[in-house]
Amino acid sequence: MNRIRDDYDNSREVPTSAPDWLEAVNAIATIKQTDPAAATNGRILEQIHHSADVQHKENLAAYRKSTANRHRILKAMTPYWRKLAYSVDEVGNRLKEITTRAQSIDQQMLKFNEIVAGTHQAERALKASSITQFVIAALVIAVAAGGAFFNFHLIALPMSEMVGSAQRIGGVKVADLAALVIICLETTAGIFLLESLRITQLFPLIGSMDDRVRRAIMICASCLLLILASTESALAFMRDQIALDLANLRASLAGVDSAEGHSGINSWIPLAANMVLGFILPLALTMVAIPLEYLLQTARTLLGSLAEILLAASVSILRLTASGIKHTGVVVIGLYDLLIAAPLWVENLIRQKQRKAENQYAAQTEEF
Repeated sequence: MNRIRDDYDNSREVPTSAPDWLEAVNAIATIKQTDPAAATNGRILEQIHHSADVQHKENLAAYRKSTANRHRILKAMTPYWRKLAYSVDEVGNRLKEITTRAQSIDQQMLKFNEIVAGTHQAERALKASSITQFVIAALVIAVAAGGAFFNFHLIALPMSEMVGSAQRIGGVKVADLAALVIICLETTAGIFLLESLRITQLFPLIGSMDDRVRRAIMICASCLLLILASTESALAFMRDQIALDLANLRASLAGVDSAEGHSGINSWIPLAANMVLGFILPLALTMVAIPLEYLLQTARTLLGSLAEILLAASVSILRLTASGIKHTGVVVIGLYDLLIAAPLWVENLIRQKQRKAENQYAAQTEEF
């Protein structure tokens, strides 16, 4: 800014000083015109004209030179003006961004204060948000599970040729287990890749690591993911060939002519589709970490809400049961009192008669 101000001050136009011959012209003009002095005045005026012409050319050259210097200074100032204009625009954009963020922060602080205060509206908003996120994450994971199921059937057949189709573990084919292991490895590599990129926070330790270590984890996860995707693409290529061989085998066992493979573009379209799907599906499964994180975060709130509802329902049921038992007890006691009143009255009469008889017997005994 100081340099721009100095260059601007230097580029100001400095007016030229008045020529010295103006006073001489005024003096000559005031001389009385006489014949002897006319020639002298003419020569003086010619010399003045010549001097004025020379001085005019010198002043014009000096003015052009100073103007060129001012233009050069202004031209040198142009990058700084552009830089200043860019800086001002950038500062304006930053201020707008700061204003927008400040408004967003104010809204978040209002929500935070409501949450801290424990208002009913804030709790209801949190529950609704958690339920919405849980439902969306569950739907996305369901779609991802469908993709994983399709991916499993895409590589299960060629895996049976690699590890054998007759071996079983717990009633499950080893080929199916191998295909599941590959899919799980792809998902795990995708989770570690997103964790190293700090997109998800399922494992906060990875996000807090040094950048060099985190970058190494990211490179290893990416390489593993690409290798597994390429492997699945190759297995998808094998699947088409194995399916054709099995079709020919079934035809030969049935005693019919073997079906020849389609030629030309009809054979390459499904093969290319299988290979592309075999390469894309593992990459798509890496994104399952994002909805998985939301599902795990919101499941805690949702389970807490469900537990609260179940406890409230249990309390209501137990309270109704206790109230029913209490009133039933009162009714039973009343019925018992009603039923036992007559026997007690009869018993009381019998005891009174016995006492009278005993008293009479005791009195007679004393007389004797």
